[in-house]
Amino acid sequence: MTKSIVSGPLIRKDAGPAAWVRLAAVFTAALLIRPACFTGLVASDDLGYARYARQISEGSYRLYPHHYAIQYGVIVPLAALYRRFGVQERTTVGFPLLSSSLAAVRGWTEQTR
Repeated sequence: MTKSIVSGPLIRKDAGPAAWVRLAAVFTAALLIRPACFTGLVASDDLGYARYARQISEGSYRLYPHHYAIQYGVIVPLAALYRRFGVQERTTVGFPLLSSSLAAVRGWTEQTR
């Protein structure tokens, strides 16, 4: 059985500046480690997200019975990047990299509560 994530602030209001420094350190570590382990776009989740994000940016998106197609928190911002900067490798990899690094911060805060 999995534990559900309770919605709430990352840091309590009474937390001091040291809490923000720890969060920044976790985010920086995640942002540095993830590209070091990056194996490219071959058979990666990023390509699945890119397919649907491109369709949204072009106005041809249809709902598909696949879990990538409904990850709107990833594909909609990625579609906005595609519309603004075009479909290219750095836009395809950049937002999912940022999102997964932020997820590490959220997971760390859940563990320390």
